[in-house]
Amino acid sequence: MDKVVKSLAKLGRYSEALELAKSLVEKSKEMFGEQHLDTLTRMEILGRRYSKMGRYHEALEIEEPLLELSKQSMGEQHPSTLTRMQNLALEYSKMGRYHEALEIAEPLVKMSRQIMGEQHPSTLTRMQNLAVEYSKVGRYHEALEIEKPLVEMSKHIMGEQHPDTLSRMQNLAIEYSKMGRYHEALEIEQPLVEMSKQIMGEQHPDTLTRMQNLAIEYSNMGRYHEALQIKEPLPLVEISKQILGEQHPSTLTGMQNLANEYFKMGRYHEALQIEEPLVEISKQILGEQHPATLTRMQNLALSSSKVGRYHEALEIEEPLVEISKQILGEQHPDTPGRMQNLAIEYSKMGRYHESLLVDEPLLQISKHILADQHP
Repeated sequence: MDKVVKSLAKLGRYSEALELAKSLVEKSKEMFGEQHLDTLTRMEILGRRYSKMGRYHEALEIEEPLLELSKQSMGEQHPSTLTRMQNLALEYSKMGRYHEALEIAEPLVKMSRQIMGEQHPSTLTRMQNLAVEYSKVGRYHEALEIEKPLVEMSKHIMGEQHPDTLSRMQNLAIEYSKMGRYHEALEIEQPLVEMSKQIMGEQHPDTLTRMQNLAIEYSNMGRYHEALQIKEPLPLVEISKQILGEQHPSTLTGMQNLANEYFKMGRYHEALQIEEPLVEISKQILGEQHPATLTRMQNLALSSSKVGRYHEALEIEEPLVEISKQILGEQHPDTPGRMQNLAIEYSKMGRYHESLLVDEPLLQISKHILADQHP
């Protein structure tokens, strides 16, 4: 029956897969007990199903106790326990709890190297996940130190066309992009999209994500029309809604990316039509303090400002700076960006003294963070 759950999920019948997984967990607890290996396996499958559907809180409610049960029943160094540690770290990350994810991911890579070996596929996956966590907390150089050799290892061990290799290539491109190395990112992303279409299909969620990332890269380089050629004629957001659902985190990301393109082309009202409902949806699904929600709030403020709605922009930006400091930390690259936007908003409204009060500490923070992180 566990195989049936996976088969249903592969066919896109996510709700049916979830209901079957839930019933299997309950039956297994009744028949074998909570600590039986079959029960733990089914709890893990159920947690993954919730996570795949973007229902991260429900996944976490399973995965936190599951890890403790796994340590007690199987031991801390058992491969299944390591897998559950990884799943829990991923869940924290998806919920924006990056530091908690890092607290698991760093020791997990060391344990995986010792127990399974450096070239084991599971170790490579954990190295990639650690790099992603470093990137999310603004530690781009540490992420890059893992990702560059990891892509080469993955090509050598798993092959150039293996889905995991494609994912690692994408992550390396994203790292280059975050560091302002757009040409290097584009050199990876253009062939990657074509490979992904051939290997996984045009409508596979990973292919859609890579198409979006390529559009973002074109946009970063000022090639806005090329970016929109990817986004508008191929209705990525509509495809994502059909395949993953309207409230899936990947669909929300696609909506934001499309709004970003409209913004960069000066089509601010069209951007606002997407961003206003998107912020509300993001708050409901991911929570008000999730990093993705914070980014969408900032984008809404920027669009509001561009159409002269300065007071509305300010109502978003003032609390946003404080939330960003609390959640991400003052030295995370996103926080100085939000401080700068707030200073600009004050200036537009003629509140120059308040603008200066934000700008003065911002200069010192920016020098400290970005001096060697960004061109």
